[in-house]
Amino acid sequence: MPARFRADSTFTIEGRGLVVAGEILEGVIKRGMQAQIPSWPRRLTISDVSSIRRMDRKPSDIGLVFASQDEADFVRWRALDLKDQILEIQDEDG
Repeated sequence: MPARFRADSTFTIEGRGLVVAGEILEGVIKRGMQAQIPSWPRRLTISDVSSIRRMDRKPSDIGLVFASQDEADFVRWRALDLKDQILEIQDEDG
């Protein structure tokens, strides 16, 4: 069953990858699922799911981590603005 996630912000963490922070709107999201990020040429696999606890955020905010070994991905990720975008997330075989 697909899940839906509303993105609030994006940032990169050296050694981890792209983090998309936001909230789960529907379904369950877990490591190994794939997300279609608007304006990205391919589906990305979620390498980790973490709760985000910062002073300026609700405790329910979630961070989806996408890892890559490609330095070019990190350059492109820094330019992403996904605020209020809805990500469709599915199991790898979905």
